[in-house]
Amino acid sequence: IKKGNDIIVIEIKSSGDTKEQNVAKNRAAMKYFEELNNKLKGKQTYHFTFLSTEDYTAFFKSLREKKFKMPKSGLQADLESKSD
Repeated sequence: IKKGNDIIVIEIKSSGDTKEQNVAKNRAAMKYFEELNNKLKGKQTYHFTFLSTEDYTAFFKSLREKKFKMPKSGLQADLESKSD
């Protein structure tokens, strides 16, 4: 989703899909987008998140309110906790 200079990259998963593959994918994506944003120096900003159906309402509410620093989805938080 592109809104101005913000680009939101979303991967949709089933609720509770915290398989090791998704933990690794999340870790790699977060690192990749952090490095990309550093190279772009504010010209564009990429935001990455995993969403499951339980996160849709909060996600689209954030979009309507033009908040691109969205709260972590439940699935995103679960994946990050397993990454530690």
